[in-house]
Amino acid sequence: MIDKKELTVILPTLNEEKAIGPVIDELKEYNYNNIVVIDGHSTDRTGEIALAKKVEFYVQNGKGKADGIKDALNYVKTPFVLIMDTDYTYDPADISKFLDRIEYVDEVIGARDLKSKTIPKFNQFGNWLITQVFNLVMGAKLDDVCSGMYVIRTDFLRSLDLQLKGYQIELELAAKTGEIGKIVQVPIKYRERLGETKMSPSREGINVFKNLYRFAKVYNPTLLFSIFAGFLLVPAIIILAYVGVLWLINPENLRRGLLEIAIVLIVTGSNGIAFALISSHLRRIERKINLAIRKMDDKK
Repeated sequence: MIDKKELTVILPTLNEEKAIGPVIDELKEYNYNNIVVIDGHSTDRTGEIALAKKVEFYVQNGKGKADGIKDALNYVKTPFVLIMDTDYTYDPADISKFLDRIEYVDEVIGARDLKSKTIPKFNQFGNWLITQVFNLVMGAKLDDVCSGMYVIRTDFLRSLDLQLKGYQIELELAAKTGEIGKIVQVPIKYRERLGETKMSPSREGINVFKNLYRFAKVYNPTLLFSIFAGFLLVPAIIILAYVGVLWLINPENLRRGLLEIAIVLIVTGSNGIAFALISSHLRRIERKINLAIRKMDDKK
């Protein structure tokens, strides 16, 4: 287990005057004293309250959570960082679980119970669906890729070329860490937030899926093509149903041309699904090879 002094807690904020005080107080109660609050140009008393708590407080350049985290790294002097949403939903009591694991990996993600009553139903489904799509695209086995609480090695985080904005940074971190490093998960609690949410689930969900599509093109284009090919089974089934109904009504009214089209679509779609499964499996093998190569390089 690493020492608490080796950890810096980064708190990205935007108009969190109701939560920022209690969050900082709880962190200090557990003796996490290296705290950097990076503010996204709040218009309420967030900054005033943070400064009164005697923590490092900076206003970020740029806009959004991703830019805030990049700026906060400029003020980190410890080998590990914990990034945690500042709305009171995450419990500092869980941080010790991260410290037990991060010494041996590159990132530790706090996995929430996505069926928790503290998570709205729409968000439960959205987080689950996004995680499943991410796992398929990246060949991963994560339970909560959207979690807003995770620990990562500072040097490793600085080495990543992060391109995405806003809350999509969690996806990009998990994707790029999974490519060349190792991720583990620990179970964490999730509480009711303090203050009003600023995130639109529908808008952020659309943005996330856009980025998942982008990930697929970059990291697993074969899988993406195969999935699109698999969708051909839908029109194939519709055509077969139509031809079958006509044949049942009048056996002499067999539409051979449509039947042949349906067969071609079924073969293409089935091959697409098969290639998707193979591609996903190969992706997992590739990740294991990349991790083995990195371990060999570390020993040199």
